[in-house]
Amino acid sequence: MKIFNSDNSRWDDRVNFVDKNNVLVGYEISTQCCEEPGWFISDKEEIEKLENQEFDLSDYFFDINFFKEIEDLEWLEEGSMVIFKLVSEKSKPLYLHLYNIQNGFYDCGFIFSNNNDIIKQSSI
Repeated sequence: MKIFNSDNSRWDDRVNFVDKNNVLVGYEISTQCCEEPGWFISDKEEIEKLENQEFDLSDYFFDINFFKEIEDLEWLEEGSMVIFKLVSEKSKPLYLHLYNIQNGFYDCGFIFSNNNDIIKQSSI
């Protein structure tokens, strides 16, 4: 799994996650007035707050059959979150969480694709 973000990309308002099978999750993280988009990876699918954990992702790839959207977490305010499952043959699953904390007026787009086939495209 490779992560391309504003630190090493000419697109300073996006973060892209690409696995060894060329499955992509891309997330637009540009902000407008009252929103705070972000992402993190956790060893838990269900979370109660933002988590900042670091993992070695070299053996992980996306489970293309898993996608979950959450809208009722208190700390998201009127925002929402989407979750993607990362699997490995050597380790337990991890979960990529994309979130946008906001007042309900703004949103940030994301795409989940397998090579050129779009699995899910929406905004949070």
